[in-house]
Order: sequence, then structure tokens, then C-alpha cells
Amino acid sequence: MSIIKVYQPSKGSCKVTFTYPVISGHSVKSVQVLGDFNNWDSKIAPKMKKGKDEFTTVIELNAGKSYEFRYLLDGIKWDNDFSADNYIASPYSGINNSVLVLESGKGSKVKKEKTVAPKVAKVAAPKAAKVAAPKAAKVAAPKEVKVAAPKAAKVAAPKAAKVAAPKEVKVAAPKVAKVAAPKAAKVAAPKTAKVAAPKAAKVAAPKVAKVANVKVVKDDLKKIEGIGPKIADLLVAKGIITFADLSQTSSDTLKNILDGAGSKYKMHDPSTWAKQASLAANGNWDALKKLQDELNGGKVSK
Repeated sequence: MSIIKVYQPSKGSCKVTFTYPVISGHSVKSVQVLGDFNNWDSKIAPKMKKGKDEFTTVIELNAGKSYEFRYLLDGIKWDNDFSADNYIASPYSGINNSVLVLESGKGSKVKKEKTVAPKVAKVAAPKAAKVAAPKAAKVAAPKEVKVAAPKAAKVAAPKAAKVAAPKEVKVAAPKVAKVAAPKAAKVAAPKTAKVAAPKAAKVAAPKVAKVANVKVVKDDLKKIEGIGPKIADLLVAKGIITFADLSQTSSDTLKNILDGAGSKYKMHDPSTWAKQASLAANGNWDALKKLQDELNGGKVSK
């Protein structure tokens, strides 16, 4: 929905372009704008021209005034404009009218005011989170401990003791005594001690963790009757992006979101949104259409 105002300074008027969206899955054939400017008479109100994406019509009105208006769908259902300048209570209990405010020119110059309908916020599905697998921990194997075998102790064998033979005593009778020199003592060198070096410790590297990609799919919340582009943006900003999300959100929570967005959203009644969203999430489109045919602006008809 959008309202485009183009002021005509020389005439003291303003050409107002009203638009109403063509919603996929809804069988709306005709839309009219009824309000103070045509005495709320559907017989004289022109039918809006249907295009590929929206219904449109242009009405020239006097500047410096405010007008109450609503959209009449197929001659039986009413709906407000989510981009209206204000809302005001109607004579009927619990129902508000949209308000169009046209400013008067200042002096001889009148600024052209053009209000472009806000585009529906496109929420891109978040990219799959990339989680880098931890690198394998490198644990260096301990180097081999080299233990040098002790060198063989060298024990020098004692030199043979030299014992000089006594000079011959010339004694007549006894023969000279012969004393044999002692043999060299043999000392065996100790054998080399063999110490085995410890084997290198093996530490297994941790396996790389695999993280699956996550895909998020967004639903068109405007298929729920009573939710327009601006309200859809509010819900997406609060993390409600699918029919399943909406079906699990209580009416009190939805009402708090609307109240927190400003006075122009307080008029909306979200009591049937969760039920509609549940049917949409399960693909029960025929049941959803039947329910919406019984609603008026997303609310239960009284």
C-alpha cells in the first residue's frame, strides 16, 4: 500500500494516487476507495485499475483538509491503508478509519509532497556459518635421548716387578738361590653398560570437527490477513520470519510488538494471525482461504 501526493499550487488542490497490493493466493477482483470525498457511496466511487502487482486510482482533492477513507474489497470487505497519515475511530465499535492529511500552501508557493510507499524489507537468508575446523595439533615426538655408554675404565696392568738376583756369594758349599720374578697381575676391564634409548611417544592428532551448513527460509507474512508490508517488517525485525514462527507467537506478544511501534499500529488485532500462520505453515491453503473469507481486516467479523 502507498499514498502519493502531488500538489497543484495554482488550483489549491492535490492529486492523490491510492494503491492497494495484489496479494498472491487472494481472489480479490475489485477495489474501491470510499471516504469523506465521495460520501462513502460505493455507487459513485470509481473502481481502482488492476495491474500486475497493485490496484491504483488517482483522485484530485482540495488542499488544507483531512479526509477519512477505507478500501472496499469486492463490495463486501473493508481494509485500512497501512501508510495512512493517521487513524481515527469510526462510528462502529472496534473499527478505525484511515486518515489522509493534505496541507495548505504557504504564500504563493506550495511544495509538492510525494509519499512513496515503503518497499517491503528484503531479509536475506543468512549465509551458512563457516566454522573453521581446528588444525590438527602438532605434537613433536621427543627426540631420542642418547645416553653415552661409559667408556671402559682403563686399568693399567702393573709392570712386572723387577727383582734383581742377588749377587753370588761365593760360599763354597751352598749353591746360589734362584728367586723367580712374580708374574704381572691381570685386571679385566669392565664390560660396557648398554642403556636403551626410550622410544618416541606417539600422540594422535584430534580429528577435524565437521559443521553442517544451516539454511534459513523466509515466508511471505503478507499472506496472513491483517499483516501489511510495514507490519511484516516489524515482525521480521523481531525474528518472526516464517509461518511456523508466527504460529508459535502468542497474541499478547504480537500486541506488544504493535504497541511498541507507535500509535498507528495499536488499532490492529493479531488474535487470528497465529491460527492463519499455522494453516499456511502446514500448506492448508484451502482452509486458510475459507478462514480469511470469514474475517474482516484480519479480525473475526461481528
